[in-house]
Amino acid sequence: MILLQQALNIVDRTAQPLPHEQITASAALGRLMVTPLHAPFDVPAWPRSAMDGYAIRRSDQDAQLSVVEHVAAGQIPTTTVTPGTAVKTMTGAPVADGAELAVRVEYADEQAGQVRFHRRERSSNIVARGENARVGEPVLSPRVLRPIDLAVVAAYGYQTVEVLQKPSVGVLSTGDELRTAADDLAPGQIYDSNGPQLVALAAAYGCNARFYGIVPDRSQALRTALEQALAENTFVLMSGGVSMGDFDVTAEVVRDLGLQLQFHRVAIKPGRPTLFASHPRGYLFGLPGNPVSVFVTFELFVRRLLFRCAGLTPERVTVPVELGADLRSKDTKRTEFVPVSLADGTAMPLRYSGSSHLSALAAADGLLTVPTGTEHLPKGSTVDVRPI
Repeated sequence: MILLQQALNIVDRTAQPLPHEQITASAALGRLMVTPLHAPFDVPAWPRSAMDGYAIRRSDQDAQLSVVEHVAAGQIPTTTVTPGTAVKTMTGAPVADGAELAVRVEYADEQAGQVRFHRRERSSNIVARGENARVGEPVLSPRVLRPIDLAVVAAYGYQTVEVLQKPSVGVLSTGDELRTAADDLAPGQIYDSNGPQLVALAAAYGCNARFYGIVPDRSQALRTALEQALAENTFVLMSGGVSMGDFDVTAEVVRDLGLQLQFHRVAIKPGRPTLFASHPRGYLFGLPGNPVSVFVTFELFVRRLLFRCAGLTPERVTVPVELGADLRSKDTKRTEFVPVSLADGTAMPLRYSGSSHLSALAAADGLLTVPTGTEHLPKGSTVDVRPI
C-alpha cells in the first residue's frame, strides 16, 4: 500500500500527451479547454456608466444643470461635460469627456432640459477603461467549460477555443450480485450504480464514454471484456474486483494481459483497493466496488490523469473552511475523505455510514480531507474541503 501523494506522483509521470483540437465556442460546453484566454483589448474599452444617469462634474451635484446630450448604449458622446452641464447616459454607454461621476436617474428631477439632484452619490458609478481587464491579461484559465465560461469566451470575441480532443472511455462493472435497473432483484442482488456513475463522470469531463456492461466475477469473462475495452478506448474504468476477496481477480487478469501495473492499493479511505495500470495505447483504472469509493477515486486519480494528458497541471480543488463539529477518525494510517455540507463558511459532517452510503454523497457539498495521522479535528479548526 502506498501513500496518496505517491499515487498522485505516479499518475503524473505515467500520463502521456493526448491530441488537442480547435472547436467553435458554441460547441465547447463541457469540454476541457487546454490553453488560457487573454484579453485582446481593454474591458471596458472606454469609461462607461454603471447605471442609467447623468454624467457630470463632481462639483456640480448641488447645482441646476443643462442636459446637453442623451447617450444610449452603443452611441458615442459628441460633447464634453463642462461646469453647469450634464449628459444623460444610459447603462453601458461611454461617458463623455470631462465627466467625473454619473448620478443615477432615481436621484434626478429633470424638466425642460434642466436637471437637479435631490441626493448625492457616494461613488462615481463610472467603470474605468480596463477596470475589468487590460489587454493581454488572462481572463480564463484552462478548465472544463461551464456556461459562465462560454459567456467570457463570447465577451472577448473568441470564436473558437482549443480543447482536449474527446478521449474514449470504456466503463465496466464487475460483480455477480449486480443487476441493471431494468431487472428484478433476487435476494443478495443489488442494482449497479457504478456503471452509470462512471459514464456520467467521464462525460462531465468532456469524454466519449461507453458502457460495456456488467461482467461476472470470472477471470475469463473479465479478460474478454477488458481486452475489448482496452482495444477500443484510451481510458478503461472498471469498478469492483480489486480487493482481496476470493473472487477479486482484476490484478491477476491485468498481469496476464501484459499491462504495466503502476500501483495497487493506496492509503486512502474510501478507496484503498484502487488499481492503476498502463499500456502503450492507454490506461486502466480498477476502482473499488462501493459507489462512494468510485466517486472519490475518480476525483482523485482519473480526473488528474485527464488533466495531465491534456498537458495541464490540475488546479487547486480544495478550499479552507471552518469545521462546524468535532470529527474523529478511526483509521489514522490513511487519508480520509468525509462528506460534508457547506453553509456560511462552515463544513458540517453529514450522517455517513461508509463507502456504500451513496445518498450521503448526493447530499454533500464537499469532501473534507482528514490527513494521515490525524485522530481528532476539533470544532472551529480550519480544514480542507473539496467542493463537489
